[in-house]
Parts: sequence; structure tokens; C-alpha cells
Amino acid sequence: MARQKASVKPKNFVRLRNKKLANGNKSLYLDIYRDGVRSYEFLKMYLVPEKNNVTARQQNENTLQAAEVIRSERQNAIVKGQAGITDTSVKNKLLLMDWLKIYRVKLEKRQYKDISHVDNLMRILAEYKPAVVARLTSIDKGFAKGFIDYLKHDYVSYKGNKRLQNSTIVDYVRTFSVAINAAIKDGYKIINPFKLLSSDEKVKQPDSHREYLSQEELLKLMITPCRRDDIGKAYLFACFSGLRISDIRALRWKNIIVEDGQFFAMLFMQKTGKELKIPLPDKAMEIIPIRGNDEDEVFSLPSNPTVEDNLKKWAEAAGINKHLTFHTARHTYATLLLTLGTDLYTVSKMLGHTNVATTQIYAKVVDRKKVDAVNLVNDVFNK
Repeated sequence: MARQKASVKPKNFVRLRNKKLANGNKSLYLDIYRDGVRSYEFLKMYLVPEKNNVTARQQNENTLQAAEVIRSERQNAIVKGQAGITDTSVKNKLLLMDWLKIYRVKLEKRQYKDISHVDNLMRILAEYKPAVVARLTSIDKGFAKGFIDYLKHDYVSYKGNKRLQNSTIVDYVRTFSVAINAAIKDGYKIINPFKLLSSDEKVKQPDSHREYLSQEELLKLMITPCRRDDIGKAYLFACFSGLRISDIRALRWKNIIVEDGQFFAMLFMQKTGKELKIPLPDKAMEIIPIRGNDEDEVFSLPSNPTVEDNLKKWAEAAGINKHLTFHTARHTYATLLLTLGTDLYTVSKMLGHTNVATTQIYAKVVDRKKVDAVNLVNDVFNK
């Protein structure tokens, strides 16, 4: 019987290792040995102590997966080079799904609060066949159109077994687009295909009712005690700053600065990753707690269900028949600024919007308020 030829196992030029840090974390790095020369590449990715913590364990698994993708890239580049295959850019070979794993770990490092949006996007893309095999650098306008089409007509939500609402599709496309922008910032030679779509091809955010508090309702809240003082203060601060709940959770005392006697909040927005610097009115500064250490949270909020329950009971106690959320607080801030005569461009900058068209929604709310005011006059004199 002929002896089978033993398969040659490819040499492992790149190994993934870790170095323990003083704070207990482990820094991941690549140990690269090639042509008798050893070099190291630190990935700026970290494993955190688990201590029977399920969340920490899952975070470490995700980090290791992303690090393994990079290790595999470096290994393949060396093997191809030895085989005489030139590859000027390993990045051109990276799969879209692998980039999203790396992107997710980057968001985790920044303690991004809405990481579930990326998880949901990855889950949907895993079911969309063209995305499973697509390279990051190969996605184009046709891919973007196909994905939007899939969300509109083929994808069925695993929750409730129903089609997605238009607003949900907008959220998924926005999350996808932001992830691509992050890849471009990281040096990948691609163009965001969603920016190539015409107005007719884009998913439009439906005109939706923006719940906000009138000045009278805001005053009612201010004089009505909230069962949880910390939640009440954080909510009123949002009404006077326009910050999202994710940004308020991430707000540290080092983010509250003073320049020429004016207080500012300066931070990177959790949703967009963009830097925001907004002046804080005196009323906002009256609300916040006593200053702590630079790294301490300004507001230490409980879980979202606890926040929502307390806001509901607070509204009832104040005699306000509206569903209070931190979105409502942000809408209140925007509407208040426009009502008091602030121009649209300035309001868009205060909210951290990249597009004035997004802020235009609030201008329509103010316009409706003006029409309602005129109708009140009509009612009085047409009797």
C-alpha cells in the first residue's frame, strides 16, 4: 500500500500574545518572526479581568476574535510574500464582517453605550448572503442599494416575525455608514457607498412626532420632586444641555470645563464619536451635583428600566400627560432654543448634528407652534 504523503503544516510566523499591565488588564500584541528577525506589533486591544463576570468574558471573546483576524492578515501577508505573490495592501483582502468585529472592539474600548446597534447590524448582515463573502474594499453603490432593498422587502425581524419599520431601517443604514466611515478613518481605501446614493435611493426618515415639553411643563417638572433625585437632576440637565442619555452616562467631571467664566461640556459623543463642545447655561450648572474627582461620573444613573419607571411617575406627579424619555429632554432643548430665536445653524451645532436637515425637523415643530398660536387668535375673534 502506497504511503500517504504527509501534509506540510504552514509555518506560523505570527503569534498572538499578551502582556499583563499594572491595572490588571492584558495588552494584546503580535510576536512576528521572519527571516531571523523578531518584531512586535501592539494592537491597542486589551483583555479585562473576568472574575466570573459574564459581560467581561464576552467582551474578551470578541476582542480575541478581532485580534485573531489581524494576526491572520499578517500571517497571510508573509506567506504570500514567500510564495512570490506580491500584496501591496493586506487591508484590501479584509472581509466586511471581519472589519465589523474589529470596529466593535474599538467601540468597546471607548465604552460605547449603544453597541447593541452594531451587534444587530452584524446579525442581519450574517443573514444577507452578499455580505458574508464581501471584502470591505469591494462594497459599492450596488451593494448599498441591495442591502437597503433586503431590509425593506426580505428581512423579517426575529422579534415578532414582522417587517422592519422605516425608522428602524434608517437606524441600521446609519450604523452601517458610520462603521464604514470608521474604516476610512483607519486607512482603508474605500468610498462610503451610502453617500453615492441619490435622494430617491436613500432611505428617508419618516416625519415623526417629536414629543417635547413646553416651557410651562418644564417649570412644572422643576418644582415637582422626583422619587430619585439623581434621575431628576440628570433629566433636567438634559433639558438644558441637549445631551443624549448615552452622553450623560459617559459624562465625567473632567468634561465640565470653564473658559472666561463660561462653563462648557466638552466630550466625544457616544453615538457619533465626534467631539462636542457646548456652553452650559446657569440653570444646568445649578442642577448638577457637587463636583467630584476628574474621572468620577457627573451623574451615576441606574438601569434604563429604572430610569423610565421614575420618569413616568414624575410626569404623573407633575400633572404632565406626556411620555417622558431622554429623547423628550433633547427635543425640549432644541425646541426651546429655536423658540427663543436661536438660528437653525447654531442649534444644529449645539446638538452635534452633522447635517442641518436633521435639525430642520425641530424648526417644523416651532412653525406648527406659531400656526397654533395664530389659530388661537382666530378662535377668539371668529366667535
